[in-house]
Amino acid sequence: MGFLGPDMRMNISHRLSPTEVIERLQAQLSAKMQTAFPQAQIKDLRQQWKGSTGTFSCTADGRDIKGTMSVNATTLAVEVDLPFGASMVIDVDTAKRNVESELSTLLA
Repeated sequence: MGFLGPDMRMNISHRLSPTEVIERLQAQLSAKMQTAFPQAQIKDLRQQWKGSTGTFSCTADGRDIKGTMSVNATTLAVEVDLPFGASMVIDVDTAKRNVESELSTLLA
C-alpha cells in the first residue's frame, strides 16, 4: 500500500517502439482513464516525460491520483497511487483490470 492509499501495479505488453507508446499515451491517456473509471470525473490529467519514464497526475471526483509509467522495448510498467480511502469507494481489483484493458487496447 502506498502512502496515499492502495497501489495498482501492472505491466502491459506491446509490440510498438517506445516512442510510439509514449506518443499514444500523451494523446489518449486522459480518455482511457475516463473509460477505465466510468463513474469518476477525471480532470486535470497532466503528464511529464523524461526519456522513457513518465509521471502523471489527475483528480477523480476531487481525489488526487498520481502514478508513474516506464516504457521499455516490450512492456509498459504502470504504478498508480490511489488516494487514501479509495478501496472504500471503488473495487481496486476491478479498477486495475479496467486500466490494464484500456492500456492494452491503446497499445495494440
